[in-house]
Amino acid sequence: MKRLLILIIFIPLVCFSLDYKVKKKDTLEVSIEQAPDLNKTLVVSEKGTIRFPLLGEIEVEGKTLDEVRDLIKNLFKKYYFMDYKVNVSLKEKSTTETSIEETSFDAKEYSIKQEGSIPTYRINPYDTLQISVYGEPDLSTTVVVSDQGTIRYALLGEIKVEGLTTTEVASKLEELLKKGYLVNPKVNVTVTEYSKVSVFGEVNQPGSYELKGPLTLLDVIVLAGGLKESANPSKIKVVRSYKSKAGEIKEYILDLEKEGKSFYLYPLDKIIIEKYGLIFITGAVKSPGAFKLEKSNISCLDAITFLAGGALDNANLSKVKVIRQEKNEKKEYTLNLLEDTSFIVKEGDKIVLDTYKDISIFGQVKRPGNYPYKYGMTVVDAITLAGGFTDIADTNNVKVVRDVGGKKKTIKVPVGYILKTGDRKRDIPLEEKDTIIIPESWL
Repeated sequence: MKRLLILIIFIPLVCFSLDYKVKKKDTLEVSIEQAPDLNKTLVVSEKGTIRFPLLGEIEVEGKTLDEVRDLIKNLFKKYYFMDYKVNVSLKEKSTTETSIEETSFDAKEYSIKQEGSIPTYRINPYDTLQISVYGEPDLSTTVVVSDQGTIRYALLGEIKVEGLTTTEVASKLEELLKKGYLVNPKVNVTVTEYSKVSVFGEVNQPGSYELKGPLTLLDVIVLAGGLKESANPSKIKVVRSYKSKAGEIKEYILDLEKEGKSFYLYPLDKIIIEKYGLIFITGAVKSPGAFKLEKSNISCLDAITFLAGGALDNANLSKVKVIRQEKNEKKEYTLNLLEDTSFIVKEGDKIVLDTYKDISIFGQVKRPGNYPYKYGMTVVDAITLAGGFTDIADTNNVKVVRDVGGKKKTIKVPVGYILKTGDRKRDIPLEEKDTIIIPESWL
């Protein structure tokens, strides 16, 4: 009997959850298993939508809970390549419950506020309002809210409407018209066009988007189809003229990952997404070319190592050139990356690595000739590179001829003694363009 009762209760619940179609004013519990910070309790709006973090407004009316779940899951896959496990359930309404969480924010200047449990749209500058007065066609008009948040209306002059709902504006106009103009006016106000923000640059769908609710930088980029692969998300520019003094414009440089969810947009904001800046690396590297500068604090040595595949064995890291455009002139820096690796590259920099000049080996070695110089190479290393001594070499009378300040300097190195005793202290490091001479023994 007990099992039968459980089945009687359980089966209708299962059928209900499978077949139930979401309606306006329903309360949905949405949870993301891998991202609990995104878990939300949302109410379905009068338009049949919910507003979900990162995804914006989603139409859910008429869909089953499973369909809503799959829709949210697919949107995360589409825009963020995240395969989240999503759960959606219907929350029972409570007569004592008054707080329903929706996307909200606290911005003193912004006119979209939260009243009770449902976000209410409040009029912004640059909104277009349709005003109609019942039985008075001459008083019906379309007006655009000024940058000061006012409209100019026949008979009444300039009226402050910013921050009011359309119902509050209608009531305000009715009260003003009663004062000497109409006995019992009935006014209706609707927003026919919302203030907009504009998105330019490296997004898939650049253009203008209406601020129908509180939209973050990330929300608008999602509306614009997401970033292109070439976009630089760490340096997004927002140009703001909202409520600014004449000629005053504010600019913000934002990192989408750090600030995209918290930076709310104002009417007329211009969002500019630029491409990654490029740097150019040429010369003695494994993969020369142009490279996206995806980090703002990358050193010259790291750029060579991680972007260009590293320096060649004979690259002269003690004299690396960086050519940079500064204001109206080009400036050239010469870096010794063997001693100082702190130099940070900037967009547009050209990094040039030269190779060391060859060393020359003459006389009694098995393979005399020119050889690529490598930093740290010694006389013993060079003779080994040339195949070693011949049988008639004077091994303790090896000479290194070096150009020092335009004058020739000769250094004697007892290579035979070094090889016999293992005393490498008598060996000397070579410099590029050194000439090594191994004479013939007279014995």
